[in-house]
Amino acid sequence: MLTVNSLEKVFPLVIVDCVFFQLSQTTGIARVWRSLLAEWSKTGFAKHIIVLDRDGTAPKFPGIRYRDVHRHASICFHDAMPLQGDGQAGLDAENLQAICDEEAADLFISTYYTTPISTPSIFMGYDMVPEILKMNLSTPVWREKRHSILYASHYITISASTADDLASFFPYIEPEQVTVAHCGLESAFTPASSEEIDHFKAKFSIDKPYVLLVGHRLGTGGYKNSNLLFEALHQTDFKQELAVFCVGGQSELEKELQDLASGITTYVAHLSDMELRTAYS
Repeated sequence: MLTVNSLEKVFPLVIVDCVFFQLSQTTGIARVWRSLLAEWSKTGFAKHIIVLDRDGTAPKFPGIRYRDVHRHASICFHDAMPLQGDGQAGLDAENLQAICDEEAADLFISTYYTTPISTPSIFMGYDMVPEILKMNLSTPVWREKRHSILYASHYITISASTADDLASFFPYIEPEQVTVAHCGLESAFTPASSEEIDHFKAKFSIDKPYVLLVGHRLGTGGYKNSNLLFEALHQTDFKQELAVFCVGGQSELEKELQDLASGITTYVAHLSDMELRTAYS
């Protein structure tokens, strides 16, 4: 039997488009959203969200409602990838709005620059690197980013620096419209013991001090400057005494870095969080 309580609408109801996970499961943005979903699944806030699962790529957590959605055709990491035209983005926005209408959503937030047509939206800003480095902003993904900024009712950035950059490129945004929400820290990231460090060195046959390089090593347009690390080591008198330990990114050192790494002991590995905290330690 239906009761008054069972007919009450959950408020607010937030649609979260997990579109970024169709691109990557392991990068920083993926970690941000995987951590958020994990925390929400432990709390009562889980009932307030519906996660749009793009082609089965979203991480699954108990207590969270998922809705299957087709892949986005024009979202990509960088200009070199094949892109579709603005028509694909427009069709995606129409589909998102239809979902928001069906679910009577109060708010929409995307993990990576998608927007509906009329439902209020929050823009999640990780950085303004494409704008700062004057990349090709005419590609669909960066046009969608600009559209999502212009459309948004409020803005979340993961640092004050990104908030300042956002304001410099979009000066009409009022300071009170921006919330800085710093990234958290997984509880696993505490200093490792000497025994754990010794085991880690033995596992990877590490016999010298190393520079730790974490994440995608090139980035769009090479902006992460990993090449400068190897160039700098080549100019030192002790390059034979130091190694470079690369964590994440491609499974092998990129071609752009292989020549630069010549003569430098280099490791490339994918590590668990426990191994990563040991590598930092």
